[in-house]
Amino acid sequence: MKFVIRVSFIAVCIFFLWNGALYSLIPTGGKGQNQQQQNSIAAQNFVHRPNIDTLILLGSSLSARLGVLPNGSYNLSFSGGSAFTGIEIIKKDKKTPKYLLIELNFINRNPDLQLVSTAFFPKYANEYLPALYQKYQPVNLFTTLLPSQKKANQDNGYNKQLQDQLLTVQLIDYMREPDMIAYKKGIKMLALTMAELEKKWNVQVYYYIIPVHSEIKASTTYKAILPLFYASFKSTGRLLPEADCTNYTYNDGVHLSYESVAPFTEFIMNNFKKLIKVD
Repeated sequence: MKFVIRVSFIAVCIFFLWNGALYSLIPTGGKGQNQQQQNSIAAQNFVHRPNIDTLILLGSSLSARLGVLPNGSYNLSFSGGSAFTGIEIIKKDKKTPKYLLIELNFINRNPDLQLVSTAFFPKYANEYLPALYQKYQPVNLFTTLLPSQKKANQDNGYNKQLQDQLLTVQLIDYMREPDMIAYKKGIKMLALTMAELEKKWNVQVYYYIIPVHSEIKASTTYKAILPLFYASFKSTGRLLPEADCTNYTYNDGVHLSYESVAPFTEFIMNNFKKLIKVD
């Protein structure tokens, strides 16, 4: 019995020593080993942020890589998801911003409710128990320090030959007829949810479309969904101007290359400020 108590005491001491060391030694934590963990870390970072933001971006992986945003802004976009996941987190978080900026490209995707749940787990964790957060899990911290992981996180620049190969793969999907029922359902759900948020919390909502490669834009899917976006949102006066897709380069036809992230981020922020008439 004494042995069990002694081991438990040592374990508790190690846990609290680990907690105490985290903020001073590794304040930013790890980045996650895969897409799901990276999304979980991003969601938990948002929920446990100290401040309420003026502007929140919501979208998919297309928006997740956008560049540095103005002070008071937060990018709550998730790889493999859509704006709906971020919307559900905001509704549950209740620390609402003044503005929401919503990506429309993948509005056909449903929210990831498991990720929403993960964002608020553990329920009673706070700044005194950082070890309970995903980003402070030992494996996530140590793998971030590995040379292979550091190399994977580096930007290798725009590769035209590789981009062309990936574009060809993407075109196979985009030349198919899209599921218009899913897009229309997403638009209807978005309209109802935004009306609720605007009425309940006085949030102002704006929309934008991430540019894609010109061949993707000329595809069967985009020829069907772009008119739908304009028909649904242009009349609101809240749809940002569409960027000229030929001004940018793309990693795979749909994701902006890292060289194009900063110029497009500047484009979208400038047009957003014009709409809300902020200098």
